[in-house]
Parts: sequence; C-alpha cells; structure tokens
Amino acid sequence: MKELTSALNEIKNLVPTCEEIEEYGEKNEDYYGVVTITQNEEYFIRDDPHNTWGLKRGGRVHIDIGCCGYHLMLDKRSVWDFISFIKEKRKAPTLSNSG
Repeated sequence: MKELTSALNEIKNLVPTCEEIEEYGEKNEDYYGVVTITQNEEYFIRDDPHNTWGLKRGGRVHIDIGCCGYHLMLDKRSVWDFISFIKEKRKAPTLSNSG
C-alpha cells in the first residue's frame, strides 16, 4: 500500500493526459487485469489506492485512473511501467518540437 501511495503521488504530479492514458491502454490492451475497456470517456483518478483483495477474483491493491474508454488498474507490477511510459513519451521529440 505504501509503494502505491508513493506512485499515486507521482502520477498526480505528472497529471497524465487523456491522450497518454489512451495510448498506454491501446499499447497494453492485452495486459490482463490492468487495462479494461469501458464506456466511460471522462477523465478520472481515484484519490487513494483501491484494495479489492478478497473482494473479487484477482483482487489486489491498485490505482484506478482512466479516460477515453480505458480504465487502468495499476498494481505494484504495472504502476512504474505506466509512470516510465509517461516520462519517456514526454522526452521523445515530436514533429512540432524536433526542429
């Protein structure tokens, strides 16, 4: 729980965009239990790690964030991958800033 609280604070400081959430979701659609496609298009992030351990099959402590039809349930195995994905994406040159 402590590790995910730290990761959640980092995610909140990064303020992931809907585009980043959607791109991560598309890239990882087959990441079972982490990426779920939903009807919800609105941006959301849960204020604290969510514990579903023992409440449902495959339950665990995770961070809920979503947008553009993707609901990410980032657990201790996937949360740092998501953070790294955002940081790397923001470092990469784009057509508008590549000169």
